[in-house]
Amino acid sequence: MRKPTLFRSFPLTLAVVLLLLMAMAGPRVPAAHAQTVISVTVSDGATVCPGSLSGTWNVETDTCSIESTLTISPGTVLDVGPGVNVAASGGNGEDGAPGAGAGGEGGGGGDGVDNSGTINIQGTLTGTGGNGGNGGDGVGSGSEGGPGGNGGYGILDGEFATINNQGTVTGTGGNGGAGGAGGFGAIGGNAGPGGAGGSGFYIQPDGPFGGTINNQGAITGAGGNGGNGGSGGFASSAPGGNGGSGGMGGDSILNGGTINNDGAITPLIGFGGNGGDGGAGSPSGAAGADGPAGTLILNAATVNDYCGDFTPGVVENSPVAVSCYAVTFDQSGIPSSGVTWGVTASWGPFPTEDYTGTGVGITVQMTGSLDYSYDTPVTASSATYDCGGGCAGTSSVSGATSFSASYSEAAPVLVCPTTTGGTLLPMGATFTDGYGNRWVAPSGNDGSGGVWSSYFFAGPEGTVPAAMMSGWGGVYGTYNGQSGWIVTFYC
Repeated sequence: MRKPTLFRSFPLTLAVVLLLLMAMAGPRVPAAHAQTVISVTVSDGATVCPGSLSGTWNVETDTCSIESTLTISPGTVLDVGPGVNVAASGGNGEDGAPGAGAGGEGGGGGDGVDNSGTINIQGTLTGTGGNGGNGGDGVGSGSEGGPGGNGGYGILDGEFATINNQGTVTGTGGNGGAGGAGGFGAIGGNAGPGGAGGSGFYIQPDGPFGGTINNQGAITGAGGNGGNGGSGGFASSAPGGNGGSGGMGGDSILNGGTINNDGAITPLIGFGGNGGDGGAGSPSGAAGADGPAGTLILNAATVNDYCGDFTPGVVENSPVAVSCYAVTFDQSGIPSSGVTWGVTASWGPFPTEDYTGTGVGITVQMTGSLDYSYDTPVTASSATYDCGGGCAGTSSVSGATSFSASYSEAAPVLVCPTTTGGTLLPMGATFTDGYGNRWVAPSGNDGSGGVWSSYFFAGPEGTVPAAMMSGWGGVYGTYNGQSGWIVTFYC
C-alpha cells in the first residue's frame, strides 16, 4: 500500500511534518548526472520512439504509444515537440491468490510516467496508471479476504524532477482493485478492503528539492476510482463476516512539491469504492463503509497561482496568489497588419515561450525576472525585416512596463537564374531582333555590386529557356547567324 493516505486525512498536519523533516534532515543537494536529451519531433518520431522510449510510432497521428511505465531517469531530458503525442500506460497489478487463513493482497498498478529528470512539453503527454489487482478470497471458515491493490499514479514527478508544460498533459490514476471475499464455514471470515484509486498526478515531497511542475499550457488530473470492498463470509453457526470497506478515490493532483501555474488546470476526482455486504450469520456481519472520494488538488506544500489563473476552490489549502503585470513589446518598422512577428521570453519560474502578434505591439501578463528577444529576421510574403535596435534584453518586472524594438526592411536578395544550355555573350556583343533592329547586349559590372549578364539560348521560339520561366525577360532574335533567345538578368 504505497498511497500516502495521510495527505488526505491530515493535510495540515502533514505539511507541518514535512517542514520538521526538512529541518531535521538539513539541506540536500541533488547528485550530479551526465545529461541525456531525448527529443521527439514529428520528423524523427519513427526513429526516436522505438529506439529511445521503447514505444510504437503511429505515423498518422504522430503518437508514441508506450505499453509500460515511461521512466525518465535523473539527468535525462525528454522534449516532446509540437504536434507530437507521447502516451504511456502502467501495467495492471496481479490478483491476490485465494488462501486459507487469508487471501493474498492484490498487486499495485504501475505508474504511467515516473519522472526523475526533466520533461519539456510542447505537444501532448498522457500518463495512465494501471489498475490494482483484486484481493484473493479467503478459503475456509474464518479466513479473511485479501485487500485490493492500489491503482497506479498517472504521472509521478519525483524528487529533484521538473515538468515544464506549454502543451497538454493528462494524468489518469488507475482504479483500485476489489477486496477479496471472506471465507465461509462455521465462522464467517471478514472481507478485504478495496484498494485506493491512484492520483492523476503525484508530486513527491523531498524537503526543498521536491518535484516541480511549471505549467503554461493545459493540465488535466483525473483520480482513479476506489475498489469495492469484498463481501463478508457466510457463517453457519456464528456471526457472519464483515464486509470490506470501499477504497478511497484518487486525488486529481496530490502535491508535496511545487506547482507554478500560469495556464489551465482541470481537476477530476476519483469516486470512493462501495463497501462490501456483511456475510449472513447469527448475527449477520456489518456492511463495509463506502470509501471517500478523492480531492481536487490536495496541497501539502506549495502552489503558486500566477496571474490568477486558478479556478477558486479547487486547491485545498489556498494557493499563493502571485500578481502579474502588463508587459508590452512594441515594434516599429513592420507593417501594423498582415505580418506575423514575435518575441521569445522566459520569466519568473517559466522557461522560454514564444509570443506572436500582427500589430504594433504584443501585451502579455508577466512578473519577476525577464529575458526576452525579438524575432529576427521576420519574413513576410513580399519583404523581410531585420531587427536593428532593442532586439533583446533582461529586466525585472514589478509593474506595468514596455519594451520597443526597431525593424528595417532588408534589401532583396537577388537569385541568379539557371543558365544551363546558354552561352554567355561577351561585353559589347550585338544581336538582331525579329524586326531587324540591332542591339548591344547588356553586360558588365554596374559599379554598385550588381552585374548585368546576357545569355544566348539557341533554338526555336517555342522553346523557352528556364531563366525566362523563372521571371526574367528575353528577346527572340539572331546572334552569330543563329536564331534563339537572348536573356538579360541582373544579380
